[in-house]
Amino acid sequence: MLRSKNLAAASLLAVACFAGQCALAQQPAPTPFSGRTISATGRGTVTVEADSARIVVVLNSEGSFAQDAMAAQKLKLKRLVEALRGAGISEGDITMASPQFTPRFASQNLILSSGAPPQNGAPAQPMTQPVRTPLQPKRDGFQVASTVTIKTRDLDNVGALVDLISDNTDNHVPTIAFFVSDPKTALDEARRKAFDEAERLAGLAAERAHVRLGGVRSVRDAPVSAQFSEMLAAAAAANPNAMTQNVSTALEVQWDAEP
Repeated sequence: MLRSKNLAAASLLAVACFAGQCALAQQPAPTPFSGRTISATGRGTVTVEADSARIVVVLNSEGSFAQDAMAAQKLKLKRLVEALRGAGISEGDITMASPQFTPRFASQNLILSSGAPPQNGAPAQPMTQPVRTPLQPKRDGFQVASTVTIKTRDLDNVGALVDLISDNTDNHVPTIAFFVSDPKTALDEARRKAFDEAERLAGLAAERAHVRLGGVRSVRDAPVSAQFSEMLAAAAAANPNAMTQNVSTALEVQWDAEP
């Protein structure tokens, strides 16, 4: 009796599986992808108020020998670093590039010659144009230059810091650039703008092609075009000491093109 029930259950299961396979076989196969795509590149820029400043100053020293020039340079660097520490600048915010040596040459003198003098009572020759014979340049010392970069987050006292640096570097005037210490949030917003711009441009192209945008196939970073870089550079040059920073990015996005 139990064996008969098992056989009946197995038969019902086989019928159910066969019916399921028939149902699946009757479903229409998915439409193959046409292979048509639309790509567009979008660019996004976000202007953020700076929270830090980078100050760069170049120190120069001279000496008859490279060792003398370097010794003088070390004294200048030590004086500057001590003044910066006294103003509350930490060592981690002071960066020094490797010193660059340049030979110093004496000015090139010229020997004037009017020709050979008469010999053995020979008649004097008429005066000719003097011949200028340059002497070989002679090295008479070395110059050494060191670039020091100072970072500060105290933007309210940047002017006082510039005065301090100038007073301790023989009145060298530093250059200043303002920047955002952590641009991640601004970069995320710039990427959103870049994607929206790419989608807008792709939508226009799809409209002209009488198709519609489907799913996104790929998104990748794209190099900022030269024209776009020139626009940003021109804006920065118009106000180089502006306490803002432009955070920019570009994305190339590809969509499926559907009928």
